[in-house]
Amino acid sequence: MIISKGTTYFRRNLISYFIIFFLPFLIFSLIYQLRFRTTLQEELIDNNFKQLSALKTTVDDELEQLQAIVNQTIFSQNMVPFHFNLMPLEALKRIEILDQYTSTNPFIYEMMLHYHGDPFIYSSTGSLSLDNTFGKVYSFENWPLETFVQDLESSAYKTIKVHKKLSVYTKQEAKTYTVLMYGISHDGINHYGKLLFFIPEEAITSMIDTIYAANNHYTFILGDNGDLITSKQSNGLIDHAHLQDYLNALKAPNSSVIVPINGSDYLLSSTLSPETGWQYINFTSVNAALAVAVEMQQQFFAMVILLLLVGIVIISFLMTINYSPIRKLQNTAKTIVSNKNQMDKNEFRYIEDAITFLRDKNTALVEAMDDTKIASKDYVIGQLLSGQTMKSDLMDSGVIKKVMNPHHHHYVVFIVNISQDEHIWSDMKLELIGDIENYSNEHMVLLCKESIVANSITVLCLYDDSYVHLLHERLNEVLQGLSFKWKEDVTLGLGISFTSLDDLPKSYMAASTAIDYRLMVGNGSMILYDEIVGNMKKVTNYPLADLKLFRLSIKKGNVQDIDTILNNIVSQFASNTIPIFIARTICYEIIHTVVNSYEELGQEHQDIFSKYPDIFSITKYESIDKIIEIVKLISYDVCKSLSKSYDNDNKILIANMNTYIQDNYMDANFSLQTMADHYNTLPPNLSSFYKENTHNNIFEVVTELRMTAASELLMTSQLPVNQICSKIGYDNVSSFIRRFKQYYGITPGQYRSLNVG
Repeated sequence: MIISKGTTYFRRNLISYFIIFFLPFLIFSLIYQLRFRTTLQEELIDNNFKQLSALKTTVDDELEQLQAIVNQTIFSQNMVPFHFNLMPLEALKRIEILDQYTSTNPFIYEMMLHYHGDPFIYSSTGSLSLDNTFGKVYSFENWPLETFVQDLESSAYKTIKVHKKLSVYTKQEAKTYTVLMYGISHDGINHYGKLLFFIPEEAITSMIDTIYAANNHYTFILGDNGDLITSKQSNGLIDHAHLQDYLNALKAPNSSVIVPINGSDYLLSSTLSPETGWQYINFTSVNAALAVAVEMQQQFFAMVILLLLVGIVIISFLMTINYSPIRKLQNTAKTIVSNKNQMDKNEFRYIEDAITFLRDKNTALVEAMDDTKIASKDYVIGQLLSGQTMKSDLMDSGVIKKVMNPHHHHYVVFIVNISQDEHIWSDMKLELIGDIENYSNEHMVLLCKESIVANSITVLCLYDDSYVHLLHERLNEVLQGLSFKWKEDVTLGLGISFTSLDDLPKSYMAASTAIDYRLMVGNGSMILYDEIVGNMKKVTNYPLADLKLFRLSIKKGNVQDIDTILNNIVSQFASNTIPIFIARTICYEIIHTVVNSYEELGQEHQDIFSKYPDIFSITKYESIDKIIEIVKLISYDVCKSLSKSYDNDNKILIANMNTYIQDNYMDANFSLQTMADHYNTLPPNLSSFYKENTHNNIFEVVTELRMTAASELLMTSQLPVNQICSKIGYDNVSSFIRRFKQYYGITPGQYRSLNVG
């Protein structure tokens, strides 16, 4: 049904739609016009400063690595000064170490080491005589050999030589380098040598190119003495000689300002590195940067006008037919609900009922799907590696059949790593998983999932007795096969073998440690955890005794012993006597011990331990402080939980004892021994426990109850004293009278005379 334009409903809604449509455009356009250029300039300044800060961070990170190498050189036993003529073989150690640094750090072209007074200088390629061969191999166009030697022998801690053109006899073309010379000493004052880093100019300019891809940027890097380290600009617009004139316009080293250059405005941004003292400067053409935005502004206003015109036409057209879809929707809703007795409902109520009906159906469907949900292989492997329990009806039957095979009762985890670009890894990882699992056979089953370690696959290996002594050989075949197919260096980190699935988290942690060790030994080999640390359980400072006592203390509920044991382990961590990879294992064992002990004791623990890290999180910890923090948290939570649990138990037991006393104090046979026998304990222990938790003595409580009962009987009955005595638990009248007088200060007869008529 189509509503006529003449109806009130149509006119009212048409005007409303016009206002709703037009008003936001008007307000937004005004705000946009007022704020557009200011906002863009602020955004340009902020974006430019972020890019400059990113450049500073990138370069500073590289320079920090150089400082780290200097520190390692100072403390390395293999880099101490020596006399070449007396110990020529020592030079080979220095050359090898320098070669390792240069080959693993693309930021460094060459490294050289010189000891004061030594006629030789050592590089990553060999040792050279300063008097004879050095000048023939390394030739500086603008750094005479005499000056070079003087700089080597100087006492300056750090010297930067910029724009040094160097020719090497094996190269055809001279290149420009920045040379950083660091003094090396044990006391920071008396230098015994120099460590030189040759940084190619393109190593720094490539960082600039990575961050500043556009051509309208001009970037400079100045050293801590103001020398130009390098610059990158599309043309020679800004001369280094006049650079300081522009920098004077800055209010602070870390700020931005717009400066005119050749009739055009440029945004000058600067940031100063507090670590190195280097200053990073960038000029950005304001007009060029905002040109696209201004054009977009003009296009925006044209589009706004066009949209307003089109919107008016469309709204007018749609309003003439808008009721037809509503009518169709109403009829559909009636079909879904199928209720013939609700003819008085409007169309929106029918639609509401239909939506409610469909929502209920959808909820039922979701619940049915949840009931039949099956966990994937990744889920099963992840649960096994993290030590989590799983319900059998939620596990992938194929994977569980392999895991629970009784013939494969040896388990080990290993991690396979291939150094690849992120995009290439994304395309190859599924095929790589298939390649690894294809090595499975009747004696060995391999189950894979993607690892949290970058470019790595975690593999659960299950094997039988025949592979106990052949495992390393078979895994080496896997390594060689993968390397041959993928033409890349493949590294395999092997954990510890166990015969229980419960120990898989330990094997996974060992495999993670082994694969991380590739950073020390290089890629392309199989790294065995046992070869790195030997048998971890035999390490002298591994706290086996503490962990055993910790387990017993939890079961006994001894809060003081728990706190003492964990504090002892923390002190070992803090004293740096335990390596980080062993600390990870100890941390996992503590968490695992607490959870298992709580389950054995029937204690609730989900709320407490849900905040503790799982096995995958622990393997990422690189700081002893983080492990100490976790262990202290465990100590606090366990002690608090056990104290609360035992406090509640004690309260229940004391209440039960009070009830027992109340029920039996009138019995003449009541004694501390009979009560202790009732609670299966010794009288001294019973008395001490009651005193500790109530601050009262059991006999004092019994005496108070008996005296109170006697006074009530004296005032409310005519019973003689001897009957009252036997009624409240005394079998001797003299003892009762003596105790009554001690309690009230008068005899029972006097008490009755004073309180009755």
